Amino acid sequence: MLHELSIHTGKSGQLPTIARRFAEETLPLRRPLGGTFRGAWTAEFGLLNSLFTLWEFADAADQQATAAGLIETPDWMSHARSLTPLLDGIRTFLLKPHRPIVRRPDESRMYDFRIYDIKPYHADEYAQLFAGVMPVREKHSKNFCVWTSIADNAHRVVHLWGYDDPDQRLRVRAAVAAEPEWKAFVANVFPLIVKQRSSLLRPVPNLVEPSVQP
Repeated sequence: MLHELSIHTGKSGQLPTIARRFAEETLPLRRPLGGTFRGAWTAEFGLLNSLFTLWEFADAADQQATAAGLIETPDWMSHARSLTPLLDGIRTFLLKPHRPIVRRPDESRMYDFRIYDIKPYHADEYAQLFAGVMPVREKHSKNFCVWTSIADNAHRVVHLWGYDDPDQRLRVRAAVAAEPEWKAFVANVFPLIVKQRSSLLRPVPNLVEPSVQP
């Protein structure tokens, strides 16, 4: 399985229009052309003016075939180019999920999107250590998914967490930090981390069809 996460960065003031057009125009046109839509979020803090979209594919060949098919679809290309005046750029991550997605992308009111750049050739080690402590971490809040990157920067771990609001996030992080198993995990992984970044996201609601819900 492979996930494609695209971050569409809009020009100042254009994010509401980009999100509206994604729901009303982009998604209905894009869905039949390959992949399974897994969610969309807009950034409230961090990577501002950005729409995050997540698609799932069986494997890299499936993703590449879909990408090639999009380019060959005139209606899609016409629509995609109509969005160009609204955008400063699009950045795409190809990600290997380390657990299945079992939650709706709009199940929580906000999400903490975290990118950790890891020392070269240690991303899988970090992800395995993270998997070992996940039962302790999820006592406090639920994970949407954990990935390692297989394109752009391959030495990267990405994860997404759902919360009710920013106050709950602060309470959860304080409670997790007090767990002995988490303290041991932190001691093991901090030497592996080069850089950490975080954005708080708001889900674009009512976009997941019943047939593709986790």
